[in-house]
Amino acid sequence: MKKLDGISKPSFAYDLFKLMQDNNLHYIYRGPFTHKITDAILVLTETNIFTEEAPLIIRRKVYAVMVECLQNITRHQPDSDDIEAHKNGIFFLQNKGIKYFVTSGNLIKNENIESLKSKIDIINKLDSEELKKYYKKTLISGELSEKGGAGLGLIDMARKSGNKFLYNFVKIDDEYSYFYLVSETPSANEVPEVTEIELNVSINQIKELHETCNKNEILIVFNSSFSQAGLISLISIIDKKVQHAFGVKKLMYYLVVELIQNIIKHGDIYDDCGKTGIFFVSEANNNFTLYCGNFIQHTKTEKLKNRLESINHLTYDELQETYNKNLMDFETVASSPGLGLIDIRLKSQQPIDYCFTDVDEYLSFFSIKVTIPKN
Repeated sequence: MKKLDGISKPSFAYDLFKLMQDNNLHYIYRGPFTHKITDAILVLTETNIFTEEAPLIIRRKVYAVMVECLQNITRHQPDSDDIEAHKNGIFFLQNKGIKYFVTSGNLIKNENIESLKSKIDIINKLDSEELKKYYKKTLISGELSEKGGAGLGLIDMARKSGNKFLYNFVKIDDEYSYFYLVSETPSANEVPEVTEIELNVSINQIKELHETCNKNEILIVFNSSFSQAGLISLISIIDKKVQHAFGVKKLMYYLVVELIQNIIKHGDIYDDCGKTGIFFVSEANNNFTLYCGNFIQHTKTEKLKNRLESINHLTYDELQETYNKNLMDFETVASSPGLGLIDIRLKSQQPIDYCFTDVDEYLSFFSIKVTIPKN
Protein backbone atom coordinates (compact mmCIF):
# COMPACT_ATOMS: atom_id res chain seq x y z
CA MET A 1 0.00 0.00 0.00
CA LYS A 2 1.25 3.46 -0.88
CA LYS A 3 2.24 5.50 2.16
CA LEU A 4 0.23 8.70 2.38
CA ASP A 5 1.60 11.91 3.75
CA GLY A 6 1.41 15.63 3.07
CA ILE A 7 -2.20 16.12 4.13
CA SER A 8 -1.49 19.86 4.16
CA LYS A 9 -1.62 19.74 0.34
CA PRO A 10 -4.95 19.53 -1.51
CA SER A 11 -3.45 16.79 -3.73
CA PHE A 12 -3.68 14.47 -0.70
CA ALA A 13 -7.39 14.16 -1.57
CA TYR A 14 -6.58 12.38 -4.84
CA ASP A 15 -3.98 10.13 -3.19
CA LEU A 16 -6.51 9.03 -0.56
CA PHE A 17 -9.28 8.67 -3.16
CA LYS A 18 -7.07 6.44 -5.34
CA LEU A 19 -6.05 4.34 -2.35
CA MET A 20 -9.65 3.78 -1.29
CA GLN A 21 -10.75 3.01 -4.85
CA ASP A 22 -7.96 0.46 -5.23
CA ASN A 23 -9.09 -1.23 -2.02
CA ASN A 24 -12.84 -1.05 -2.71
CA LEU A 25 -13.44 1.10 0.37
CA HIS A 26 -16.63 3.14 0.51
CA TYR A 27 -16.11 5.03 3.72
CA ILE A 28 -14.17 5.25 6.95
CA TYR A 29 -15.35 6.49 10.32
CA ARG A 30 -12.77 7.11 13.06
CA GLY A 31 -13.51 8.26 16.60
CA PRO A 32 -15.69 7.47 19.59
CA PHE A 33 -18.79 5.43 18.74
CA THR A 34 -22.20 6.37 20.10
CA HIS A 35 -25.63 4.94 19.33
CA LYS A 36 -26.52 8.10 17.36
CA ILE A 37 -23.36 7.85 15.26
CA THR A 38 -23.88 4.15 14.54
CA ASP A 39 -27.46 4.90 13.46
CA ALA A 40 -26.17 7.58 11.06
CA ILE A 41 -23.57 5.18 9.62
CA LEU A 42 -26.27 2.59 8.99
CA VAL A 43 -28.45 5.14 7.22
CA LEU A 44 -25.49 6.24 5.06
CA THR A 45 -24.93 2.62 4.00
CA GLU A 46 -28.59 1.95 3.31
CA THR A 47 -29.17 5.09 1.23
CA ASN A 48 -25.94 5.51 -0.67
CA ILE A 49 -23.65 2.47 -0.66
CA PHE A 50 -25.46 -0.68 -1.71
CA THR A 51 -25.26 -1.27 -5.45
CA GLU A 52 -28.36 -2.05 -7.46
CA GLU A 53 -26.78 -5.40 -8.37
CA ALA A 54 -26.64 -6.50 -4.74
CA PRO A 55 -29.57 -8.86 -4.01
CA LEU A 56 -31.94 -7.81 -1.24
CA ILE A 57 -30.99 -10.84 0.87
CA ILE A 58 -27.31 -9.77 0.77
CA ARG A 59 -28.17 -6.19 1.72
CA ARG A 60 -30.13 -7.46 4.71
CA LYS A 61 -27.26 -9.73 5.80
CA VAL A 62 -24.67 -6.94 5.51
CA TYR A 63 -26.93 -4.55 7.38
CA ALA A 64 -27.45 -7.08 10.17
CA VAL A 65 -23.69 -7.74 10.43
CA MET A 66 -23.01 -3.99 10.52
CA VAL A 67 -25.53 -3.52 13.33
CA GLU A 68 -23.85 -6.23 15.42
CA CYS A 69 -20.36 -4.94 14.63
CA LEU A 70 -21.16 -1.32 15.50
CA GLN A 71 -22.96 -2.33 18.68
CA ASN A 72 -19.96 -4.43 19.65
CA ILE A 73 -17.60 -1.46 19.19
CA THR A 74 -19.92 0.85 21.13
CA ARG A 75 -20.34 -1.66 23.96
CA HIS A 76 -16.67 -2.49 24.41
CA GLN A 77 -14.84 0.77 23.74
CA PRO A 78 -12.99 2.21 26.78
CA ASP A 79 -15.10 4.26 29.16
CA SER A 80 -12.35 6.74 29.96
CA ASP A 81 -12.65 10.21 28.41
CA ASP A 82 -8.91 10.72 28.54
CA ILE A 83 -8.01 8.04 25.97
CA GLU A 84 -5.74 9.76 23.46
CA ALA A 85 -7.28 10.59 20.10
CA HIS A 86 -4.89 8.27 18.26
CA LYS A 87 -6.48 5.36 20.09
CA ASN A 88 -9.93 5.98 18.64
CA GLY A 89 -11.78 3.08 17.08
CA ILE A 90 -12.37 2.82 13.34
CA PHE A 91 -14.96 1.31 11.00
CA PHE A 92 -14.63 0.43 7.30
CA LEU A 93 -16.98 -0.88 4.64
CA GLN A 94 -15.57 -2.58 1.52
CA ASN A 95 -17.09 -4.46 -1.35
CA LYS A 96 -15.55 -6.67 -4.00
CA GLY A 97 -18.09 -7.33 -6.73
CA ILE A 98 -21.24 -7.96 -4.71
CA LYS A 99 -19.43 -9.29 -1.65
CA TYR A 100 -19.20 -6.95 1.31
CA PHE A 101 -16.55 -6.80 4.01
CA VAL A 102 -17.30 -5.14 7.35
CA THR A 103 -14.11 -4.28 9.25
CA SER A 104 -13.74 -2.72 12.67
CA GLY A 105 -10.76 -1.70 14.74
CA ASN A 106 -11.21 -0.89 18.39
CA LEU A 107 -9.21 -0.85 21.61
CA ILE A 108 -8.97 -3.87 23.84
CA LYS A 109 -7.09 -4.30 27.07
CA ASN A 110 -4.13 -6.62 26.63
CA GLU A 111 -5.30 -8.77 29.53
CA ASN A 112 -8.47 -9.64 27.57
CA ILE A 113 -6.82 -10.67 24.29
CA GLU A 114 -6.40 -14.39 24.99
CA SER A 115 -10.00 -14.78 26.10
CA LEU A 116 -11.28 -13.02 22.97
CA LYS A 117 -9.02 -15.07 20.68
CA SER A 118 -10.31 -18.24 22.26
CA LYS A 119 -13.95 -17.24 21.65
CA ILE A 120 -13.30 -16.33 17.99
CA ASP A 121 -11.36 -19.53 17.34
CA ILE A 122 -14.24 -21.58 18.73
CA ILE A 123 -16.77 -19.67 16.58
CA ASN A 124 -14.64 -20.13 13.45
CA LYS A 125 -14.69 -23.92 13.87
CA LEU A 126 -18.48 -24.22 14.03
CA ASP A 127 -20.93 -24.71 11.17
CA SER A 128 -24.32 -22.95 11.03
CA GLU A 129 -26.19 -25.53 13.10
CA GLU A 130 -23.41 -25.71 15.69
CA LEU A 131 -23.37 -21.89 15.90
CA LYS A 132 -27.09 -21.89 16.61
CA LYS A 133 -26.63 -24.35 19.48
CA TYR A 134 -23.57 -22.50 20.79
CA TYR A 135 -25.52 -19.22 20.81
CA LYS A 136 -28.31 -20.78 22.88
CA LYS A 137 -25.83 -22.41 25.26
CA THR A 138 -23.95 -19.13 25.78
CA LEU A 139 -27.19 -17.23 26.28
CA ILE A 140 -28.52 -19.74 28.85
CA SER A 141 -25.23 -19.99 30.73
CA GLY A 142 -25.44 -16.31 31.63
CA GLU A 143 -21.65 -15.92 31.63
CA LEU A 144 -21.84 -12.28 30.65
CA SER A 145 -18.97 -9.83 30.89
CA GLU A 146 -19.34 -6.56 32.79
CA LYS A 147 -20.32 -4.92 29.49
CA GLY A 148 -22.78 -7.62 28.49
CA GLY A 149 -20.64 -9.47 25.96
CA ALA A 150 -19.78 -13.15 26.43
CA GLY A 151 -19.25 -13.29 22.64
CA LEU A 152 -22.99 -13.29 21.88
CA GLY A 153 -22.54 -10.45 19.40
CA LEU A 154 -19.69 -12.29 17.67
CA ILE A 155 -21.70 -15.50 17.46
CA ASP A 156 -24.63 -13.60 15.98
CA MET A 157 -22.36 -11.88 13.44
CA ALA A 158 -20.99 -15.26 12.37
CA ARG A 159 -24.49 -16.69 12.02
CA LYS A 160 -25.72 -13.75 9.94
CA SER A 161 -22.67 -13.49 7.67
CA GLY A 162 -22.41 -17.25 7.20
CA ASN A 163 -18.65 -16.98 7.17
CA LYS A 164 -15.59 -17.19 9.40
CA PHE A 165 -13.86 -14.16 10.95
CA LEU A 166 -10.41 -12.89 10.20
CA TYR A 167 -8.84 -11.00 13.11
CA ASN A 168 -5.62 -9.39 14.22
CA PHE A 169 -4.21 -7.59 17.27
CA VAL A 170 -1.73 -4.71 17.19
CA LYS A 171 -0.13 -3.70 20.48
CA ILE A 172 -0.23 0.01 21.29
CA ASP A 173 1.25 0.10 24.77
CA ASP A 174 1.42 -1.98 27.96
CA GLU A 175 -2.30 -1.56 28.57
CA TYR A 176 -4.04 -1.53 25.18
CA SER A 177 -3.98 -3.11 21.72
CA TYR A 178 -6.08 -2.58 18.60
CA PHE A 179 -8.42 -5.44 17.81
CA TYR A 180 -9.21 -5.72 14.08
CA LEU A 181 -12.10 -7.90 12.96
CA VAL A 182 -13.15 -8.65 9.36
CA SER A 183 -16.49 -10.22 8.51
CA GLU A 184 -17.25 -11.26 4.94
CA THR A 185 -20.81 -11.58 3.67
CA PRO A 186 -20.76 -13.88 0.63
CA SER A 187 -23.11 -13.48 -2.30
CA ALA A 188 -25.97 -15.84 -2.96
CA ASN A 189 -24.69 -15.94 -6.53
CA GLU A 190 -21.55 -17.71 -7.68
CA VAL A 191 -18.58 -15.34 -7.55
CA PRO A 192 -14.84 -16.01 -7.18
CA GLU A 193 -13.87 -16.95 -3.64
CA VAL A 194 -11.85 -14.44 -1.64
CA THR A 195 -8.92 -16.41 -0.29
CA GLU A 196 -7.48 -16.14 3.21
CA ILE A 197 -4.31 -14.70 1.68
CA GLU A 198 -6.37 -11.93 0.03
CA LEU A 199 -8.13 -11.26 3.34
CA ASN A 200 -4.80 -11.03 5.17
CA VAL A 201 -3.56 -8.54 2.58
CA SER A 202 -6.79 -6.61 3.04
CA ILE A 203 -6.50 -6.44 6.83
CA ASN A 204 -2.88 -5.26 6.55
CA GLN A 205 -4.03 -2.50 4.22
CA ILE A 206 -6.76 -1.58 6.70
CA LYS A 207 -4.19 -1.30 9.50
CA GLU A 208 -2.00 0.99 7.41
CA LEU A 209 -4.96 3.14 6.45
CA HIS A 210 -6.00 3.33 10.11
CA GLU A 211 -2.48 4.52 10.93
CA THR A 212 -2.78 7.19 8.21
CA CYS A 213 -6.10 8.38 9.66
CA ASN A 214 -4.59 8.54 13.16
CA LYS A 215 -1.51 10.38 11.95
CA ASN A 216 -3.55 12.98 10.07
CA GLU A 217 -6.45 13.16 12.55
CA ILE A 218 -8.99 12.19 9.88
CA LEU A 219 -12.50 11.82 11.32
CA ILE A 220 -14.58 10.55 8.41
CA VAL A 221 -13.98 9.72 4.76
CA PHE A 222 -16.70 9.17 2.17
CA ASN A 223 -15.66 7.79 -1.21
CA SER A 224 -18.46 6.93 -3.59
CA SER A 225 -20.91 8.32 -6.10
CA PHE A 226 -22.41 11.37 -4.45
CA SER A 227 -26.14 12.02 -4.15
CA GLN A 228 -28.49 14.21 -2.13
CA ALA A 229 -29.33 11.21 0.10
CA GLY A 230 -25.63 10.65 0.81
CA LEU A 231 -25.17 14.34 1.59
CA ILE A 232 -27.95 14.26 4.18
CA SER A 233 -26.46 11.16 5.82
CA LEU A 234 -22.99 12.73 5.95
CA ILE A 235 -24.39 15.87 7.55
CA SER A 236 -26.08 13.68 10.16
CA ILE A 237 -22.78 11.95 11.05
CA ILE A 238 -20.94 15.28 11.26
CA ASP A 239 -23.70 16.65 13.47
CA LYS A 240 -23.19 13.78 15.93
CA LYS A 241 -19.40 13.93 15.68
CA VAL A 242 -18.63 17.65 15.96
CA GLN A 243 -19.25 18.85 19.49
CA HIS A 244 -18.38 22.52 19.18
CA ALA A 245 -19.99 25.96 19.29
CA PHE A 246 -23.12 26.43 17.18
CA GLY A 247 -21.38 28.96 14.93
CA VAL A 248 -18.62 26.49 14.06
CA LYS A 249 -21.10 23.68 13.34
CA LYS A 250 -23.29 25.97 11.25
CA LEU A 251 -20.33 27.09 9.14
CA MET A 252 -19.16 23.49 8.72
CA TYR A 253 -22.62 22.33 7.58
CA TYR A 254 -22.80 25.14 5.07
CA LEU A 255 -19.37 24.46 3.59
CA VAL A 256 -19.95 20.68 3.49
CA VAL A 257 -23.15 21.25 1.51
CA GLU A 258 -21.45 23.66 -0.91
CA LEU A 259 -18.47 21.37 -1.49
CA ILE A 260 -20.53 18.23 -2.10
CA GLN A 261 -23.13 20.06 -4.19
CA ASN A 262 -20.22 21.10 -6.39
CA ILE A 263 -19.51 17.40 -7.06
CA ILE A 264 -23.17 16.56 -7.64
CA LYS A 265 -23.74 19.49 -10.02
CA HIS A 266 -20.41 19.94 -11.77
CA GLY A 267 -18.33 16.78 -11.38
CA ASP A 268 -17.72 14.67 -14.48
CA ILE A 269 -18.33 10.93 -14.75
CA TYR A 270 -15.32 8.61 -14.68
CA ASP A 271 -15.48 5.00 -15.88
CA ASP A 272 -19.32 4.87 -15.80
CA CYS A 273 -19.30 5.20 -12.00
CA GLY A 274 -21.48 8.30 -11.68
CA LYS A 275 -20.35 11.52 -10.01
CA THR A 276 -17.58 9.77 -8.13
CA GLY A 277 -15.44 11.72 -5.69
CA ILE A 278 -14.19 11.98 -2.15
CA PHE A 279 -15.01 14.04 0.91
CA PHE A 280 -13.24 13.91 4.26
CA VAL A 281 -12.72 15.91 7.44
CA SER A 282 -9.63 16.21 9.62
CA GLU A 283 -9.27 17.82 13.04
CA ALA A 284 -5.88 19.19 14.05
CA ASN A 285 -4.10 22.33 15.28
CA ASN A 286 -7.34 23.77 16.63
CA ASN A 287 -8.96 23.61 13.17
CA PHE A 288 -11.35 21.47 11.19
CA THR A 289 -10.24 21.02 7.59
CA LEU A 290 -12.63 19.92 4.85
CA TYR A 291 -11.30 18.18 1.75
CA CYS A 292 -13.28 17.47 -1.38
CA GLY A 293 -12.33 16.09 -4.79
CA ASN A 294 -13.98 15.10 -8.06
CA PHE A 295 -13.22 14.40 -11.71
CA ILE A 296 -13.30 17.21 -14.25
CA GLN A 297 -12.63 17.25 -17.99
CA HIS A 298 -9.32 18.77 -19.09
CA THR A 299 -11.24 21.18 -21.33
CA LYS A 300 -12.78 22.78 -18.22
CA THR A 301 -9.71 23.08 -15.97
CA GLU A 302 -8.22 26.28 -17.38
CA LYS A 303 -11.47 28.20 -17.07
CA LEU A 304 -12.02 26.90 -13.52
CA LYS A 305 -8.44 27.71 -12.51
CA ASN A 306 -8.81 31.28 -13.80
CA ARG A 307 -12.10 31.57 -11.93
CA LEU A 308 -10.51 30.39 -8.69
CA GLU A 309 -7.54 32.73 -9.03
CA SER A 310 -9.88 35.63 -9.68
CA ILE A 311 -11.98 34.77 -6.62
CA ASN A 312 -8.90 34.40 -4.42
CA HIS A 313 -7.64 37.88 -5.30
CA LEU A 314 -10.89 39.73 -4.61
CA THR A 315 -11.44 41.71 -1.41
CA TYR A 316 -14.41 40.86 0.79
CA ASP A 317 -16.45 43.77 -0.62
CA GLU A 318 -15.56 42.78 -4.18
CA LEU A 319 -16.55 39.19 -3.44
CA GLN A 320 -19.91 40.31 -2.05
CA GLU A 321 -20.53 42.50 -5.08
CA THR A 322 -19.56 39.69 -7.49
CA TYR A 323 -21.74 37.22 -5.60
CA ASN A 324 -24.80 39.48 -5.77
CA LYS A 325 -24.21 40.13 -9.47
CA ASN A 326 -23.86 36.43 -10.30
CA LEU A 327 -26.88 35.58 -8.16
CA MET A 328 -29.08 37.50 -10.60
CA ASP A 329 -27.47 35.83 -13.63
CA PHE A 330 -29.63 32.72 -13.79
CA GLU A 331 -27.74 31.21 -16.72
CA THR A 332 -24.44 31.44 -14.82
CA VAL A 333 -25.98 30.04 -11.64
CA ALA A 334 -27.27 26.99 -13.51
CA SER A 335 -24.13 26.18 -15.51
CA SER A 336 -21.10 27.37 -13.55
CA PRO A 337 -19.55 26.40 -10.19
CA GLY A 338 -18.49 30.04 -9.72
CA LEU A 339 -21.30 31.13 -7.40
CA GLY A 340 -20.71 28.27 -4.95
CA LEU A 341 -16.96 28.93 -4.94
CA ILE A 342 -17.52 32.61 -4.22
CA ASP A 343 -19.78 31.65 -1.34
CA ILE A 344 -17.16 29.23 0.04
CA ARG A 345 -14.59 32.03 -0.14
CA LEU A 346 -16.95 34.45 1.60
CA LYS A 347 -17.96 32.07 4.37
CA SER A 348 -14.46 30.71 5.07
CA GLN A 349 -12.90 34.19 4.84
CA GLN A 350 -9.71 32.76 3.33
CA PRO A 351 -8.32 31.98 -0.14
CA ILE A 352 -9.44 28.66 -1.58
CA ASP A 353 -6.66 26.08 -1.60
CA TYR A 354 -6.96 23.83 -4.66
CA CYS A 355 -5.08 21.73 -7.22
CA PHE A 356 -5.62 19.68 -10.39
CA THR A 357 -4.12 16.20 -10.80
CA ASP A 358 -3.98 14.65 -14.28
CA VAL A 359 -5.74 11.27 -14.35
CA ASP A 360 -5.75 10.37 -18.06
CA GLU A 361 -5.87 12.10 -21.43
CA TYR A 362 -9.41 13.32 -20.81
CA LEU A 363 -9.82 13.95 -17.09
CA SER A 364 -8.20 15.67 -14.13
CA PHE A 365 -9.02 15.32 -10.44
CA PHE A 366 -10.01 18.66 -8.91
CA SER A 367 -9.21 18.87 -5.18
CA ILE A 368 -10.22 21.65 -2.82
CA LYS A 369 -9.39 22.28 0.82
CA VAL A 370 -11.09 24.63 3.32
CA THR A 371 -10.06 25.23 6.94
CA ILE A 372 -12.44 26.23 9.75
CA PRO A 373 -11.05 27.56 13.07
CA LYS A 374 -12.69 25.96 16.10
CA ASN A 375 -13.02 29.32 17.84
